[in-house]
Amino acid sequence: GNLKTVLAAKLPFIASAGSDGGPDHDFQMTALGSSTNGVLDTPAVVLYLSIDAGKVRIQSVGPW
Repeated sequence: GNLKTVLAAKLPFIASAGSDGGPDHDFQMTALGSSTNGVLDTPAVVLYLSIDAGKVRIQSVGPW
């Protein structure tokens, strides 16, 4: 697969399992990004992920 570096300013991620109405996936991670006084500076981005042969694969990205 392709490698993607995530800038420190785009961290932290919050991980969760289960379905939330998004695409088929095993778990998801939400990139929160930077914040000011507890309010995100930009909208959070959700990565929908699956596990395939011991590797994590991105199924979809976006706010749903």
